[in-house]
Amino acid sequence: MDAKQLLKVDKSLDLKMFAPLGCGALTGAGAVLNFFKCGPGDMVAVIGAGGVGLSAMMAAKAANCKKIIMIDVVKSRLDLALSLGATDVINPKEVQDITGEIMEISGGAGLNYLIDTSGRTEVFNAASAALAVRGEAGLITPDMTPTEIGNLFFYLYRKTLHCIVLGMTTAEDIIPKMLELNKRGLFPYERLIRQYRFEDIQQALADMKSGATVKPVLVMP
Repeated sequence: MDAKQLLKVDKSLDLKMFAPLGCGALTGAGAVLNFFKCGPGDMVAVIGAGGVGLSAMMAAKAANCKKIIMIDVVKSRLDLALSLGATDVINPKEVQDITGEIMEISGGAGLNYLIDTSGRTEVFNAASAALAVRGEAGLITPDMTPTEIGNLFFYLYRKTLHCIVLGMTTAEDIIPKMLELNKRGLFPYERLIRQYRFEDIQQALADMKSGATVKPVLVMP
């Protein structure tokens, strides 16, 4: 293991609670806090309410963003997002005009930042059309490549598209930030976790796919 990926933590903390921090939570929170450096007044939308997306959403809440829009097709996850600090939610199964809905929520100003964790090109294209001039979008998914994105608004309005890997940060930088925010009640990532015995791994996978569990954690015997 590279020394940069090794961290000392408070011995009083439950190690099982650290499972999501090194990948999903690090990626979402790092994109918002370290890469985009979102802050007060910013309007942010996140596509995909999984572990990465909800971590990005909670980080945007901790950063005091003005509008935080979560986009997903699973109602229970949208409800969870609202309880964690999202100001608005959009279900693409129920909303025909995603671009118009975002513009209405943002008061016509458009988004400053858009983060996609879903790989759904059609949803990304619709949401990116609601980016403000000089707005920025980040792809955090291996399932979609820039060649599939046909939104000319990026060129016409000087929008920027980024491919974000692991939040463009390091564990030694972002994990202490997440733990400090958690201690202050601003990054309650424990609400995403459900623990499973190792022998229940198939149930954990099924619950993750159905949306019943956001972040399954396998507890080894």
